[in-house]
Amino acid sequence: MMLAKYIKFLAVLVCFGVSVFGQRAEAWAAEGTDGHVHILSPELIRIWKGLGIPFSRPDEYYSDIDVILRNTNIRRIDLISMAHVYSAEDFGGFKNERELVERENSFVAAARDKHPKKTRAFCSIDPLRDYALAELERCRTQLKMDGIKLHHNANQVYLTVPAQLERVKLVFEFAAKHKLPILMHFDNSHRRFGKPDIDLLVGSILKDLGPVELRIAHFGTSGGFSQRTRAFLNAFIEKFNTYPTLGRHKIIFDISAVALDKDSEGVRKLTDDEFAVLARYIRRLGLKRISFGTDYPLYTPAEYEAILLTRVGLTKKELRHILRNKWERTMKYNVAIEIEKPVGEVVALFDNVDNLYKWMEGLESFEHLEGTPGEVGARSRLKFDMNGRKIEMIETISVKDLPREFTGTYEADGVFNIVRNRFEPLGEGRTLYTSENEFQFKGFMKIFGWLMPGMFRKQSLKYLEAFKRFAESS
Repeated sequence: MMLAKYIKFLAVLVCFGVSVFGQRAEAWAAEGTDGHVHILSPELIRIWKGLGIPFSRPDEYYSDIDVILRNTNIRRIDLISMAHVYSAEDFGGFKNERELVERENSFVAAARDKHPKKTRAFCSIDPLRDYALAELERCRTQLKMDGIKLHHNANQVYLTVPAQLERVKLVFEFAAKHKLPILMHFDNSHRRFGKPDIDLLVGSILKDLGPVELRIAHFGTSGGFSQRTRAFLNAFIEKFNTYPTLGRHKIIFDISAVALDKDSEGVRKLTDDEFAVLARYIRRLGLKRISFGTDYPLYTPAEYEAILLTRVGLTKKELRHILRNKWERTMKYNVAIEIEKPVGEVVALFDNVDNLYKWMEGLESFEHLEGTPGEVGARSRLKFDMNGRKIEMIETISVKDLPREFTGTYEADGVFNIVRNRFEPLGEGRTLYTSENEFQFKGFMKIFGWLMPGMFRKQSLKYLEAFKRFAESS
């Protein structure tokens, strides 16, 4: 059974994990985020020991948040619940399964609450269980947990089975509605896992879903970097190129347990050639699509950073980029305005680049850089003069499905902005124009995000009001 293989892997994880606790990262490396840290309740450890799984370290290395923070020695960590294992068929068939799941998730939330500035907590569920959504709601409202963990291998989830696909879809809809990120172990260990599963994820779940943050664990498979992993990434890269609507989602790939320099049960260590190929895939995916994770206690951040630098061959600048892909200051808000004009006319005015100068205050120039102008993938440079301050940003169109949606990303020094524009007919020749804004700040710009969030919303509303005046007078 697949779960037996999974439990064997966990046995190796707890035996080999955390071998060099005294190793310290460079100061810049310790500022990053480890997005894949396992924490186990004492109750779960006792159950695993009862199944014969050996633990090479004292229990606190796996269950004590203070010890885990000391061992990881990094700025922030995501604590990943293992509650999903209680529903696995081979694990024991507990009559009080739901109660055990609730206790495990509550344990992880309590660990987060002890160090809320250094940790986030991910609620783990089996999406195929009838109580899955109720437990997610409890995690969200009572425990205030920060994300969702799905493990398709442990729970043997097959998107190719229509009923199971619908169950998973409900979880994604919940995540999108409540702005909760998903960490998903996608691989279910079936020999045919791969492109058909990606096709269903993209075409049946993500295609018409509201924006969601999806982090795919272990580069899509179950660790290591085999041909199976490369085939998965190739198929997903193709989807990015052929499904422009994926641009509304934040899809990133978790590199935990990929760059293995030691064998684990059923997963062999990488050869020198495979480390070199992994480096090429990292750069092909793009550093912005990769998040740092260790699968602690398999590795500590210091150990895994050393592997990425010395065996994979990343530069310190590249590793620093990956380490800082998470936990940047994020600000989200929506602004909306009614326009006394039919939606078709409003969209025609909005979609004409020449009109930008007529309503976008401060715009000095709009320079097309690449791609088909005005279509998905097009990149352009915008230059502004904001009361004497020169600002330059790069626009990339990620979704164009007017009037339903026009989404673009805007990059400037220290700021990454996602803007989703929506136009809805209200009847009687009126249109509702909604602008959904998400800002991610880095470096010095974080200060503005913290201290003056209202300034950004005020500016966005100012642009909507200017466009309304322009549209209604045209």
